[in-house]
Amino acid sequence: MFCQKCGKKLNKGDRFCDSCGTKVEIEEKESTKQPIAVDKPIETAPKEQYQPYPYYQQKSNTGLKVLVIIMGIIILAGVGFGLWYFVIRDSGSENNTNANTNTNAGFNTDVNAVIDVNTNTNTNTNTNTSTVGTFGSGSSDNFTYELSRTEKGRLIVVFKNNNNEVLDLSVKINFYDNSGALIGSDDDYLLGIAPGQEFVSEFFEAPSKFDTYKIEFEKEKSNYISRNNDIEVTPSKNDVDEKIILQFKNISNEEIRSVDVGVVFYRDGKIVGYDSDYETGLKGGETAVLSARYPTDEYYNTVKFDNYKVYINGAYSY
Repeated sequence: MFCQKCGKKLNKGDRFCDSCGTKVEIEEKESTKQPIAVDKPIETAPKEQYQPYPYYQQKSNTGLKVLVIIMGIIILAGVGFGLWYFVIRDSGSENNTNANTNTNAGFNTDVNAVIDVNTNTNTNTNTNTSTVGTFGSGSSDNFTYELSRTEKGRLIVVFKNNNNEVLDLSVKINFYDNSGALIGSDDDYLLGIAPGQEFVSEFFEAPSKFDTYKIEFEKEKSNYISRNNDIEVTPSKNDVDEKIILQFKNISNEEIRSVDVGVVFYRDGKIVGYDSDYETGLKGGETAVLSARYPTDEYYNTVKFDNYKVYINGAYSY
């Protein structure tokens, strides 16, 4: 490199000429470096905004709707039944506190008996076995009996033991149509029936209508001791929840193993209903509270009554 003014040779890196002092002008060579290639940014599709799965966006509430509908039906049914039971039904039951028990002395004895009774021999009397009230009565084997139909359609038979000893008794009734064909049968078994004792059986399996019936008694001397005379019955002055409330006191010093009580409801002298209750292990001097529900018809409407009678169906010990 030489000075442009005086021509003197310059050393590399000199900024002024040593001879004439002229400032050395350095010609910059064009850079041989290639510009760095810059990659263009890769264009990517914009991210889609997150959308929840349709199941979570529109979750079905069909099950909840069905549950609500079912609960609504149950509630409406309950309200309807409550209105029918407490408002619409006939609630005009009459209370009565006249209770009686009977233990009259009897006599005579026998073994077994079968009684055939035609209930349609006299069309001028109440012989329709489906009609409420008494439709048949009789006696055999030192037992008397009276058959009645309640407002609920149940068959009630009031018996009396006219034998002179304590008996265990099996009673069976067969029911027939007018052709003599057997259409039903029912039985009951009672323990420690005292002489002169009146007792009641309810025959649930009796058909709603029949033409003739047969009553079979099968009895044997009981090993139990009758305790009917050791029971003192006191009816409550007030009924509770359409129930007759009765107090039974063991006036003896001995324990009574079982007390079985039946309450027959009457209207105008006819049996219209029946209910029963029992107590076990009644010690000497103790009192038990038993109850009998007011009678109802086949639709469970309360039936009016003007009197009721308490029967001790069984009170015995070993």
